[in-house]
Formats: sequence, structure tokens, C-alpha cells
Amino acid sequence: MEYEPLKKSKKSFNLKILLIILTIIMFSGVSFSAAFYVYNYNDQRGNTIQSGLISLNFTNDTADINMKNAVPMTDEVGMENTPYEFTVENTSPVPINVSCELEINKEKTTIPLSAVRYAFFIGSDLIKKGNVSELQDDIIYVLENFKSGDKFTGKLIFWIDYYYDKPKETFSAQIKVTGQNSYTFYDFANNMRMQIVNAGCSSSVEGDDGVVYLSGNNSCVDFNYVSYSDKLWRITSINADGTVKMVTDDVVTEMSYEKDEDNNVAIDKWLNDDFKKTLNNYDNLVVENTLGLLKGDDYLKASENATEDTNYLNIERDWWLFTGPDATVGNSVSATGRFVNTNPLNSSFGVRPSLVLKTETSINAGDGTKENPYKILDDK
Repeated sequence: MEYEPLKKSKKSFNLKILLIILTIIMFSGVSFSAAFYVYNYNDQRGNTIQSGLISLNFTNDTADINMKNAVPMTDEVGMENTPYEFTVENTSPVPINVSCELEINKEKTTIPLSAVRYAFFIGSDLIKKGNVSELQDDIIYVLENFKSGDKFTGKLIFWIDYYYDKPKETFSAQIKVTGQNSYTFYDFANNMRMQIVNAGCSSSVEGDDGVVYLSGNNSCVDFNYVSYSDKLWRITSINADGTVKMVTDDVVTEMSYEKDEDNNVAIDKWLNDDFKKTLNNYDNLVVENTLGLLKGDDYLKASENATEDTNYLNIERDWWLFTGPDATVGNSVSATGRFVNTNPLNSSFGVRPSLVLKTETSINAGDGTKENPYKILDDK
């Protein structure tokens, strides 16, 4: 059996993906056609696709691989055929799930899929081998929790079953590689930064010391919902050290900012004596001494890409902001969304607790929307 020499190509195939969830279809055109078993692998890839999720690089030197006058062969011989080879690398800062599928071109394929044999290798290790017809949902390979920075090289080989004897048949297919977030983010802060980049609108502002504040209206900042301890929260900022600040989506209770007979601020006492007990795994998830209320600057930053009455933190009711222990008037947000710093401390306003999640907090479900908020892995 003779093989035509490979034609060298100077094309650069460097594919990098730009979406959080993206499917890349490589028109690798794995195709077999024949006068009498002339099998052609035709590559119709575009040169570059860019993304922040994975990169896919082809190591073949040519866009076309031709096997002339090939005949049906045994597995032993077929597995010596020239492989279609590609490398997948996770270029995102978070783990992802990757699947490699074989998308059959049903219009062009005339040979029974049971007559097409394949072998798939990762490096030099044989992962699976069989008839194309045996692939479940046409999936060749799935890798879950593919860590940031990791890569693998896949090698896919095709040949015709030794016992198939009908000439002038065609097999045509495409390789489809899909990368998806696996929702096990050991770097929750970087995931939120990626969400901000992909928001498609002005959804953040920079603060001091590298703090990134979520800023904008609800139609823009709609990816920062978190479910924790059976409560819905909104992420408000990402600190330079990777910690994440959030506040409850609505008020939890109403009370004044007055001090009790022991000179303790009533809200502080309630937060640390009562509300804290309702938070799951508090010591492992929450940065010490951060349970409290949002500050006035937190709220004003949230309004910079919107207005006070349209920003995502406005819930159309009065609620307290942090007020110093020696203050004679309190800071709050009015029902119209305005920042107010002249409220009597005996006013009964809503309380929206705030806290800071630790850097190592993991998320195992959700997409950050109100309907499907992020869920904390150790929320138990």
C-alpha cells in the first residue's frame, strides 16, 4: 500500500476560544472517497478563532492527507495509518469540561458506519477503539474538570473494516470540540472578572487598591447572584486578593441603628448574635470580621455606570448602610435609590447583611443569574 507524500503547508492553525461556553467545529473534513477505496482526509478549517476558554492547535503540517489505493484492512494494519492530531489546552483560569465529538455528514456519507473503524489516542495511550456506529451520541472523548493550564494531545485514526467489500463508498465527518465551564471554581474572583469582560456592557468600575466594583443597572449586572445558606445574595465587588464581597438581595429584617443599654449598636449585635447563626460553614467560607453592612462608597460605586435610582442595588425601599459607632445620624439608601446620610438613628429601616467570601471558596453549580444563582460547594 502506497501513500502519497504529504504536501507541506504554511498555514497557521491557532484556535483560541472567546466565550464562557463555546462549541468549536473544526471542519477537519475527515472524508473517505473512492474510485476503489481512495480515502481522503480534507481539512477545511478557518485559520483563527479566538476565545478565553481553550486553545486548539493542530500539529498536522498539511490541510489535506490523502491515502491512495487504500483497501480494507485489519485493525493491526489500520492503526498504523497517519493520525489526525490536535492539542487542546485550557487557557481559562478555571476548570472546564471538554468533549470531542465526531459529527457525521449524513448527506455525503454512503458507507455504513459499522464498516468504518477508528482508534483514539491521548498521547501514546489508546483510549478507545471500535466502529464509528458504536459511538454513543457520536462522542469520542470527554474530560471533566480539565484544570487551568493543562493540555492533552488527541490522535484520531480511521480505516475501513477488513470484511467490508463494497467499493465506491464515502465517509465524511467533522471534529467538534466543546469547552464548558465545569462550575468548580477554586478562583471565584477570576470567574467574576471573566463574567465582567463578557457582559457586553459597562458593568464595573475600578476602585482603590485594585478593587473591582460591580456597577450598572439590573439589565447589565445580571450575572452576580449567589445562593448561600438558603438566601439570595448579590456580589458587589472583587478584591485584589481574590476575596469577593456580597450583600443580600433583599432586606432580612427591619430595625433601628440605636444603641442598647450596654452601648452596643443594635444592628451589630443582631448580625453577630442572631444572623451569623443562620450562615452555613461560616468559619471556612467567610473572612473573619467582615459580616456587617455595605458602606456608602460601595453603593455609590454601584451607581457610577447607572444612576442611584436605576443601579442594581436599588430595591425601592429604605435600608441601612454602615454607620460609625459615634455617629449622631445614619447612612442609608432611600426607597427612590438615593444615598442619604442624615437619617435619625431611631428610624426603622431594612437591614441587608454583607460579608466577604474567602479566596478559596468553590462554586459547583449555577450561572450567576437570578433564576440560576451560583451555589457554594461547601454550603452545608
